[in-house]
Amino acid sequence: MILANVALFLSVAATRPERSNRPWRDLSLVGSTAQKAADTYDREGAAALSDYLQQFQQTNNIDSLLVNDEGKTVSEQALPQGWQDLAKKVASSGITQFSLSSTGLLVAQQVITPNGQRFVYVARIPRSQANVNLTAQALRLLAVLLTGGLLYYGLARYLTTPIRQLRETTHEFADGNLAARVGPKLIKRHDEIAQLGRDFNLMAERLQSMVAAQHRLLGDISHELRSPLARMSVALELARKRAAPEAKSALDRIEHEAETLNEMIGHLLRLTRLESGTDGFQMS
Repeated sequence: MILANVALFLSVAATRPERSNRPWRDLSLVGSTAQKAADTYDREGAAALSDYLQQFQQTNNIDSLLVNDEGKTVSEQALPQGWQDLAKKVASSGITQFSLSSTGLLVAQQVITPNGQRFVYVARIPRSQANVNLTAQALRLLAVLLTGGLLYYGLARYLTTPIRQLRETTHEFADGNLAARVGPKLIKRHDEIAQLGRDFNLMAERLQSMVAAQHRLLGDISHELRSPLARMSVALELARKRAAPEAKSALDRIEHEAETLNEMIGHLLRLTRLESGTDGFQMS
């Protein structure tokens, strides 16, 4: 269930349309804005530059400043230490510099106006939105796992509870309780498990009927065999009185076999009463 939820979450995340790559877009904006900022200051002054940078910040969420050769901002704003160090490196080398901090990516670039003035444009690009939303993504995945887990747990309970009940009934039937049946609550379901329960009850009824018929047959046969054995014993006694002494050994053999057969019938009757539960003792 966990793997299914994670796979679903990842597949949705992978196929969801994404915005353009923010860092590369912002770097391109910084490059074009640097020259515009320097030209704006050169033509219109510090007030116009301040308005331009403020509008740029509101539109793109990128803070930026223009630094002169003396290492001070042209708008006389305080320059943070990290910004100042990066601006000095660019002023001395003329090479664009980058610095990654906890708040984002600092970019410093040298700009030359048409009048030949040199400035350093410093901008701070905030961290990628994808990184900022890692916690949100984790919470979203957790919500999917919890919701899916509850649904899957309910489905598993719905499917396994009747199967467990059916299993308990089959064990009871196998232990000798031929009257064990699947309960009506399971039979009333409208699925294959209910059909299986009905088939089990039908099978159990047929087996119980067959076993009961077998017990009745054994009991009837045992009782019916007693009558000819009794007549045989009477006939054997009459034969002893009329037979010659030479026939005594044969008659003794017949009597012994008849007693053995009578004993076997007695055992069979007792077994039938034990299986049917009618072999009890009455206390007087």
